[in-house]
Amino acid sequence: MRTEFALKEIMSSGGAEDDIPQAERKTVTDFCYLLDKSKQLFNGLRDLPQYGQKQWQSYFGRTFDVYTKLWKFQQQHRQVLDNRYGLKRWQIGEIASKIGQLYYHYYLRTSETSYLNEAFSFYSAIRQRSYYSQVNKEDRPELVVKKLRYYARFIVVCLLLNKMDVVKDLVKVTQRLPPCSNPQIFMAFPFHEKQMPPTLISLLSKVFYFSPFWYWVAHHLQETPTMYFTPHRRPTICKTKRDCRHYHGIGKGRDLCASISPARGRLTHLNCCKMGSLEGPQELSDEIEDYTHRFNTEDQVEWNLVLQEVAAFIEADPVMVLNDDNTIVITSNRLSETGAPLLEQGMIVGQLALADALIIGNCNNQVKFSELTIDMFRMLQALEREPMNLASQMNKPGMQESTEKPARRENPHKYLLYKPTFSQLYTFLAASFKELPANSVLLIYLSATGVFPSGRSDSEGPYDFGGVLTNSNRDIINGDAIHKRNQSYKEMHCLHPGDLYPFTRKPLFIIVDSSNSVAYKNFTNLFGQPLVCLLSPTAYPKALQDQSQRGSLFTLFLNNPLMAFLFVSGLSSMRRGLWEKCQDYLRKINRDIAQLLTHSRSIDQAFLQFFGDEFLRLLLTRFIFCSATMRMHKIFRQETRNYPESYPQLPRDETVENPHLQKHILELASILDVRNVFLENTLDDY
Repeated sequence: MRTEFALKEIMSSGGAEDDIPQAERKTVTDFCYLLDKSKQLFNGLRDLPQYGQKQWQSYFGRTFDVYTKLWKFQQQHRQVLDNRYGLKRWQIGEIASKIGQLYYHYYLRTSETSYLNEAFSFYSAIRQRSYYSQVNKEDRPELVVKKLRYYARFIVVCLLLNKMDVVKDLVKVTQRLPPCSNPQIFMAFPFHEKQMPPTLISLLSKVFYFSPFWYWVAHHLQETPTMYFTPHRRPTICKTKRDCRHYHGIGKGRDLCASISPARGRLTHLNCCKMGSLEGPQELSDEIEDYTHRFNTEDQVEWNLVLQEVAAFIEADPVMVLNDDNTIVITSNRLSETGAPLLEQGMIVGQLALADALIIGNCNNQVKFSELTIDMFRMLQALEREPMNLASQMNKPGMQESTEKPARRENPHKYLLYKPTFSQLYTFLAASFKELPANSVLLIYLSATGVFPSGRSDSEGPYDFGGVLTNSNRDIINGDAIHKRNQSYKEMHCLHPGDLYPFTRKPLFIIVDSSNSVAYKNFTNLFGQPLVCLLSPTAYPKALQDQSQRGSLFTLFLNNPLMAFLFVSGLSSMRRGLWEKCQDYLRKINRDIAQLLTHSRSIDQAFLQFFGDEFLRLLLTRFIFCSATMRMHKIFRQETRNYPESYPQLPRDETVENPHLQKHILELASILDVRNVFLENTLDDY
């Protein structure tokens, strides 16, 4: 056991075992017992099934109990543990990191965003107190990996809490640049966009040639740098043959793009041209560079990919909201108190509540981080309320008295499934369906590549229209849609509409964001329960297709309709004051859409059955706003494939083509001075 090992270490380090006071020996023994027990319970969490909401709670409770005792114990007996056990700061950091992981996984199990704040408090304390600061001095690569994994987990929690300022402190992106294209070496200075005088080129070449970096450049590339003036903020050097890749370390003969400090004449950091950004000294990237240099590891590419993913995730939003000093405003898209339109008195809607949601993502060419695509991330936030701070104590989550919980704080429970196989997806579906409470709704969100029918069929059943691919195989190239028209078999991991028929025995709300979303337009409600499918456009105008890597426009409308409206209007930034003004007007539009739905005489009752739930009400109003916007936009009028659809169909004249709603959209466009991109008299064009 660790206890015996610790005592032997004490004896061998000077002094007989009998010289150790009994009380101190017991302190070390108790600490080692708690440490061993905590590791055993923590490792046991991995064996718990990820699906189901009840069987894991008691195990989590026991694990929190042990870590509560362990954390308090090391605080109370720090001096004895330092002297007799040799407790190091990185070991304290590891305990705090495990507690942060517990809170994060408890959030994943419960979807209660308040536990994200608890995870953040522990992760933040590790960084502020520099618990891992001495790890790099020890010749143990596994400890450095622990430190890097802590950073990755910390970033995930910060992203989920929209603490982008903290993320940017860890991985900072300050300026976007185009990809490198010239296979020469360039020295770029912040002056005029014209070629430098030959005499100045010669002078600078001689100056920089004798720096350590330029010595390496000349030695390995056998050519003198060509220098140009460009409007960049800092000097950059690019060397590309195909495209730039991250280069960490000198002398490995890889393509590189580096930033040089002209004042110091030395290399300050290395950066990837393909990401199109310039970065300053970075906490995480410096750690990765140090790790890969010292231990010559084979996982350098994987850790560099982590940096790229985080940087791309930060820049995924197509529109920036700016303060007067040009700092970026971080906007939250979780449900606030005034987010969903209120129900009018006497409004007759269903009493169903959204209880469970499966968020499924499989888009290979889309920005992702830690098995969370940008579409999954946006839908996750659309299904949560703003987090509230819990008391920062080591109480077991979920054990507070019910009287202490604020009213109406429950979020729907969510499963995040990244590229699940069909069997995995069906297992989670069945578990969620089994535990769905009475008068509750199951939501399924699909963001995946479309799978099209494999030839013409005599029948048109629920398996003859194709579906969406939930798990990629080797047939996919660069995220392109799969076409199985010339093959007789059906894709194994394709989720067809017919696969969901068994689950329509209970209220079901489906959102499909795919190039073959219309496959779910042919749904059949066999059991008479409320059933609604919101379907994305199957194609977008060519002017917008290049933005698919940053996430789907349809999902962006469901998550942040104003940002999506700005994007399709050709705007990339906006002042905070105007943003808030437009948000107020958008809330008015949502209220009017709610009235259109509830006052409609021909609308399918399934929509009204779901309208009593705040989350579903907001998704429905945003869907109608999205559909109305696209139908009025000039570039979307080229094809009907550019429009969202639904099952059952909405009455057009009373919802998405209602003149009152169209007037609101034109007014919003006028506020933004983009009315010219919309059609004025849309009804006459049908």
